[in-house]
Amino acid sequence: MLVARCSLAGASGRYMIMLTRRRLAVTARNWLTRRLRLHLNLELRHLSDVSWAHEPRLGGVRLSVTAIDGVREHFLIDTTDAVGVEHLLASLFADPLDRHNVGEVVTIKASGA
Repeated sequence: MLVARCSLAGASGRYMIMLTRRRLAVTARNWLTRRLRLHLNLELRHLSDVSWAHEPRLGGVRLSVTAIDGVREHFLIDTTDAVGVEHLLASLFADPLDRHNVGEVVTIKASGA
């Protein structure tokens, strides 16, 4: 449903975020060796305290989640379509009884692409 570049608060490097209807995965690329490593890979039901906000000054949408182990993660999703990303996040993290847009796919253009 969403694949985009993102940055991680307090960390350097290049990150990619992938969101599906059931899973959140984030990969990191080491700038020196250019190797990919998995930073986060969880089912959405294992996330809590999920929040997001459009950050026009930073050029994207800030997504904050708490993983099952209690670690709080803050991502900045690079996008020029913040409204589309916010709509997608709302449909993914809505109340399970209120998921009327679950089948919808939103295409996001990364900023600078």
